[in-house]
Amino acid sequence: MNLVDKILKGARSLIPLTLASILAIGSLSCSNSLRVAPNNIPREKVEYQQQQYFNPSMQESPNILPSVWLEKNGNPIVDAPRPWAKEVLDNPAFIRKDSNIIYLYLKGHTRPWNNNKYSIGLLKSIDDGNTWEWETNGDPLPSWAGGEDWNSGGDEACPAPVKFEDTIYMFYYSRPDPTVTSIKGYNIGVATSTDWIHFTNDNANSPIFGDLVEGSWDELAIQHPSKPILKDGTWYIFYSGKSGAPDYKTGIGYGTTKEDEFPGGWIKKTINKPLFYTDTFAVPKVIQEGNVYWMLYSNGVAGPGGAGGPHSTAQVKYRTSTDLETWSMEKDFPGLDKTIFEADIFKTKSHGYILAGASTKWDSRDDIYEIGIWAGVRKMD
Repeated sequence: MNLVDKILKGARSLIPLTLASILAIGSLSCSNSLRVAPNNIPREKVEYQQQQYFNPSMQESPNILPSVWLEKNGNPIVDAPRPWAKEVLDNPAFIRKDSNIIYLYLKGHTRPWNNNKYSIGLLKSIDDGNTWEWETNGDPLPSWAGGEDWNSGGDEACPAPVKFEDTIYMFYYSRPDPTVTSIKGYNIGVATSTDWIHFTNDNANSPIFGDLVEGSWDELAIQHPSKPILKDGTWYIFYSGKSGAPDYKTGIGYGTTKEDEFPGGWIKKTINKPLFYTDTFAVPKVIQEGNVYWMLYSNGVAGPGGAGGPHSTAQVKYRTSTDLETWSMEKDFPGLDKTIFEADIFKTKSHGYILAGASTKWDSRDDIYEIGIWAGVRKMD
């Protein structure tokens, strides 16, 4: 039995693993790997996916992401209690700042959610994802939302940063009134920066799809943007949407714009139906490895405190695609702690993939959302 098998069989009874030891494990060869079976999906969903966006050939996509994720010793990477984020740090989003620094943007807020501002915080790592610290002394980024009807509540939530040429574009969602008890009115906008910290809202291109459209599948809310991804001269962005009464269904939609029109010119591609329905707000993240795109998102029944709250079954799922328009069937994300309900993945320079996940596992209360780091150590087969 090799070292990895020993750890997988009885790691919790062994000494705590440091990230250095995890990375060392990751370099070992492994003869066994996990297999993942599709979830039981209602027939009507399967039929819809097959007719609209399901690509059977994607079942044979090359699997290149790790299938085992080992938790970093010392999680969570920062303490959640902050004046602006006493209970919630979630929606992690990686981006490389330069050759030496990785940034991790995240959302924070204090409960109750309907009477407190959502803000964006920023962590940095100068050792390729091994350790993390606040870039802004634990304070949120200076606020930029407000002044327009759609974002007059002043929220900045679910950061989705992308660098294009010399500008950092921050896609985010906001709402018109932070005191309402409904999510009605959430929409996605974009802000710009040249220093990664101070952003200015791009009012000319926000909301990116315009006003919410009554009668559409996402008429109630459009939120949780993914980081835009460029393919063959076209930018793609994915998001969570929610319909109105009587169904109040949630799903994942997407839109596109031409490279020379970015950050404006977005056209919603999922007009009448989403790519696929989900049981909760999905928070999609899309990464590329070779010619395969991986969409990570949350799915499952949300509890009273949200996707990661009490009695929640929400956990990380994934699909794959080669064209960003047709996707494989949903599967459980392999080898990841089931308490993780949101995740983003980043490929480091020196030790492969790391994953940032939001969870309630580190606090005795089951409604404190914090961020941890995992290291990927094996390939899927």
